[in-house]
Amino acid sequence: MGRLLRQRIHKQRAKRSDLKSLRKWLHMRGAMWSPKVTYSTRCIAGFGLIATKPLTKGEVLFVAPRSACLVSRKDRGDTQRRAATKLIKEARKKSRSKWRPFLRTLKPAPCPWTWNAKDRALLQGTELEAVVQLKVARLDAERRLVEEVLKERVSRRTYAHACAIVASHANPWFGRSLTPFNCTLNYSKE
Repeated sequence: MGRLLRQRIHKQRAKRSDLKSLRKWLHMRGAMWSPKVTYSTRCIAGFGLIATKPLTKGEVLFVAPRSACLVSRKDRGDTQRRAATKLIKEARKKSRSKWRPFLRTLKPAPCPWTWNAKDRALLQGTELEAVVQLKVARLDAERRLVEEVLKERVSRRTYAHACAIVASHANPWFGRSLTPFNCTLNYSKE
């Protein structure tokens, strides 16, 4: 068996293990879902909630109690600082984090502010160039505040990716929350 095939098999097994841990974690937190939907590792984003049977309008597909939602106070304006700080704090706990099974399923959207400088240079002359420059500058300023709260260094990349996760997965419930099920909707199968 070739090296690339072994790596692919290993990644797929790790995803299935993460999915098994997530299901157990959701049950422990009182979350429920319809037998007509299931989490799948065969989605474009890695994890997704897909329908396995036809759905009817108004049908309840899942219930995610507050205990299953990573909640932070809502930030004012276009910032993800509070939720991103909480996300980083939990991620740094690694296996000690009670949120680990859920956090392992969250992937950042490929927002331009997460790109390296070389890739952001491709935006030169476009309408996005100034917008992304402002966002990157603001992220750098916010990152200093996050470092004060966490009392440790946070890399530019770590903070940008945490903000991208919040921007792409957060909901306005309970202030601002990362909510199971909802953050994995709208994924198509590969």
